[in-house]
Amino acid sequence: QDFGNPLSLEAFRAIHARASQTIVVPPLSNAEGSSRDQGYVRLGQYLVQHAQIVIAIWNGVVEQTLADGTVGILPGGTADVVRLCRTGVASEAADIVSLPEVTHFAHLYARRKKPQKEPHRVPLTTGDWVDGQIDAQTFTAGQIRAVLSAMDKFNEACVQMPQEASSQSREWLTGKSPPAVCWAPCMSPLLSAFACADAASVKRSYQRAYAIKAISLVTALSVIAQQIYSGPDMRWEWLLAHIGLALLAFWAYRYFFRGYSPREMQYLDWRALAEGLRIQVFWHASGVDNSVADYYQLTDRSDINWIRHAIRNLHQCSRIDHEAIDLQWVQDAWVGDQARWFEKKWPVYQRLVQRLGALSKALLVSGMLLTLATLAAHLGNATFDTLNYLVLTSGVSLLCSAIVKTYTHQMGFEEHYQRY
Repeated sequence: QDFGNPLSLEAFRAIHARASQTIVVPPLSNAEGSSRDQGYVRLGQYLVQHAQIVIAIWNGVVEQTLADGTVGILPGGTADVVRLCRTGVASEAADIVSLPEVTHFAHLYARRKKPQKEPHRVPLTTGDWVDGQIDAQTFTAGQIRAVLSAMDKFNEACVQMPQEASSQSREWLTGKSPPAVCWAPCMSPLLSAFACADAASVKRSYQRAYAIKAISLVTALSVIAQQIYSGPDMRWEWLLAHIGLALLAFWAYRYFFRGYSPREMQYLDWRALAEGLRIQVFWHASGVDNSVADYYQLTDRSDINWIRHAIRNLHQCSRIDHEAIDLQWVQDAWVGDQARWFEKKWPVYQRLVQRLGALSKALLVSGMLLTLATLAAHLGNATFDTLNYLVLTSGVSLLCSAIVKTYTHQMGFEEHYQRY
């Protein structure tokens, strides 16, 4: 609205027409004023807060002559944006003791057409990357690579996710007949990402449960084979079975719970992302335009860095129109649904904890009694085969007791029961 040159305005509109998406930064508050410079300041703040990497195509000039004749940093200019990358933008919702988040940036040297005194002693050619574009004291290259790598893996999972699974997750959140607020433009990226994150985490949760069961079973069989080989039947087949099953259990453990991209970590991350996006959707539907990314605990921020980046990227709209706010739907679909879920699930986990606890205790007691029986049989001069079988059954009973206890702990039944 304040372009002075019609040709510049025409060029701007031509570029704007080619954009696949337009984001309008939140309006300025009365205290900030409504000047052009303040508009660029707000734009720079939004850019720094939402970007993973800022590429500054810049001649390196920090201070210049301002409109009032003084020398300083042009508000909202390239130098100001680079400064914000280094210092970070403080969030109004952030913990009072937390530092602002800094943004990774890279400086690509470029000259302006109009002559300017530039600060570089060594001549640079347009297109050169300026040394020191990575500030090791604030945001290392390794950290940003971890953020982008986690996003890439999530994007790959979304591409491979069957449409039916995503649709089912979306319908679980919005219902078969979504309210009007769900059709607001800013809701679309949030709901799409939630549907994928929820479906992907559900898939990983099933894989995790199967893996824990399989590892527990294979480990038990491996030790049973070892016990048989060392006792009643010392044939090489039992030893081979023990070694093969042990290697299989180790491979499954590495595949799902360790390594470069453990499935368990993906399950936890994608579940956390889905929950954050679910809250963001209901906040919007309630008329709350704050970003969930600003409200994570200070102690959690490094562990879920990429999740906060992802949510902040997807949170690209301002407050929903007052007429579209649907508090009744929020109450039913969020608060009510959560209450029904907890009421339904806690008795299930209670029964699992009680039954598996009783089984583990029974196996432990059996193992101890069989151990005492072994001692009695040995003192009573029992046959060698009898002693071997008593040792085998007592060892297997104690082993299975430990496996059941570990399985219960790994599945989180006790934790879920207490929490729900």
